[in-house]
Amino acid sequence: MKLPSAPTQLTIALLCLYACTEAIPAQSTDLHLSRLTHRAVISRRDDSECMSHAERMKLQYSGGHQVDAYLAESGSYRARWTKDFMKACDLHRGQTVLDLATGTGVIALEAAKVVGRRGQVIGVDISEDMIERARQFAAQSRGVTRFIVDSFENLDLIPELRGRKFDVITCGSGLKYAEDQAETLKNWAKHLKPGGKIVFDIQYQDGLQPIYAADYAAVKLGVPVLNFEGEFPTVYTISKRASYAGLEASLHKSPVYLEGTLHFKKVASKATDRLNDPFYQCHHSPEFEDETNRMFQRLLGGYRNGEEEIKSSLWYYFVVARARDEL
Repeated sequence: MKLPSAPTQLTIALLCLYACTEAIPAQSTDLHLSRLTHRAVISRRDDSECMSHAERMKLQYSGGHQVDAYLAESGSYRARWTKDFMKACDLHRGQTVLDLATGTGVIALEAAKVVGRRGQVIGVDISEDMIERARQFAAQSRGVTRFIVDSFENLDLIPELRGRKFDVITCGSGLKYAEDQAETLKNWAKHLKPGGKIVFDIQYQDGLQPIYAADYAAVKLGVPVLNFEGEFPTVYTISKRASYAGLEASLHKSPVYLEGTLHFKKVASKATDRLNDPFYQCHHSPEFEDETNRMFQRLLGGYRNGEEEIKSSLWYYFVVARARDEL
């Protein structure tokens, strides 16, 4: 990986995001994904063995090492992102806040400082390890905060939230994990008080579409892919999902938090690693691998422009959605 001159924090974050787990031998520029790793699973399993959406989310963020990796990955821009997200929330003292996909409680704990003891903040996350870390942080903070271990996609299935309504529902970097984002937003909207709002964000990484070659290939082959519809989020797609939920969305583009340069072989390695995701292993076949390789070459060509490196930047859309009939 070739990185531009930058502060040490930026270097560490980029390494966490994109570093290859094993060395890649020299190859021709027309790389074939199957040559890049010996770990790809080529056999097809029975669909009954496929990992469910909830199981995959639990696995992805379970274990102390996964929590630490999550914290390290976002460490260099975490404070700036949190400040910008909270600005979009525009919270006030005494409000009730529901923070979904709360993770280690970053947004929930910041919200608790604002709403004070006259308000309330509840955080929900599917990972017990994330919630445990959030509770540890909460013990050292001020404000009224409660954490629940559960899925955030259907709030009606969470006993503690059944019938509850909130002034603000937040979801920092979590909506992308919903199996159906439009339906999830629609469900959340039912739990808003009159005049309430939903605040979430959409991560965008310029230059990294080749990494998602397996996802694009799966969509083309009709393989169900979690939180990926064959396109990166745009103002149009975000607004469309909000509209389906009866919401009117306003979008605000964040500053660029990370910038760097990646060698294309590293990008190829990360694209191949996606084939080793437990979710994909039950769908794997030679056809899937071949289609993934073709998709990778097409996507890579759009960014590479004959160079050996791909420029990348990381930024977000902050989205504030309110009930359309209240505007």
